[in-house]
Amino acid sequence: MNMTTKLLLWLILAILLGWLWFGPWSCCWQQWLCPDCVKGAVQEEQIGSQTGREEPVALAHLPIEFLKGSAEPHTYEGWEALKDSLVSGLTDGKQLLVTGYYFEGEEAPEGFETMGLARANKVIDLLANSIPREQMTARSLLVEAAQIEHGKVLNAVDFGWEDRPTETEKTEQASLEQISTERVLLHFPTNSAKASDVGPDIEAYLDKAAERVKKSGEQILLIGHTDNRGSDKLNTRLGRKRAEFVRDLLLRRGVPAKQISVKSMGAKDPVASNKTKEGRAQNRRVELKIQASGKE
Repeated sequence: MNMTTKLLLWLILAILLGWLWFGPWSCCWQQWLCPDCVKGAVQEEQIGSQTGREEPVALAHLPIEFLKGSAEPHTYEGWEALKDSLVSGLTDGKQLLVTGYYFEGEEAPEGFETMGLARANKVIDLLANSIPREQMTARSLLVEAAQIEHGKVLNAVDFGWEDRPTETEKTEQASLEQISTERVLLHFPTNSAKASDVGPDIEAYLDKAAERVKKSGEQILLIGHTDNRGSDKLNTRLGRKRAEFVRDLLLRRGVPAKQISVKSMGAKDPVASNKTKEGRAQNRRVELKIQASGKE
């Protein structure tokens, strides 16, 4: 056999082997001889097939969430840890404040003044096996929808431990402190801004103030303040809620809305020490200022 014939035979053999390896049976040979190669190629193909496709990104769930327009809580991973952390703060002298948030347009469920209050009470139901109900208080705050949205759900509940009110504090009403004829301070009980807090002295003052500004055209500025218990965000909301509560009392007395301005300082402008009960009581206030028209 001459050299040319040998080269020709080797060429034919190489073509035959190439056809067997890369031809119709290639996957079978490769799976048998090199399974890791096949696995890697398949993974690469799967990854490559997704190139250019936008996959939806799932948001991580919060420990507890609410759907818009619903008071029913939904718990997820992290809820048990959150509950344990709340229970760890439980002592005889503490009260757990559960704040439910809601926004304009959410209809209040039957039996509740607001959707926020319904949410807070539902959460208290979830915690009742771990924390005594008498050591939990429900509260609601109206906020902008964007402040509590998390994807398509709502981050609509907040927690905070505080000193339990004494029997005297439970029946305490808001008090009036008149600084001048143009400036008064309305001091509120803990976490409160509701009609039952308003005594006859405040009612009488608001009657006179309303009549005055309706005749004079003067402006009323309402500034809400809180003590320093709770987060800054929570206190800012509570301060505004208190100021808006007084605004609503004036609106009911016929004061035009354009003559009333509302803002909140939260806990940023204390007039007394927050280290004592008496000091915190002085800081929980709404400042009412009567000003000339156009003055800020």
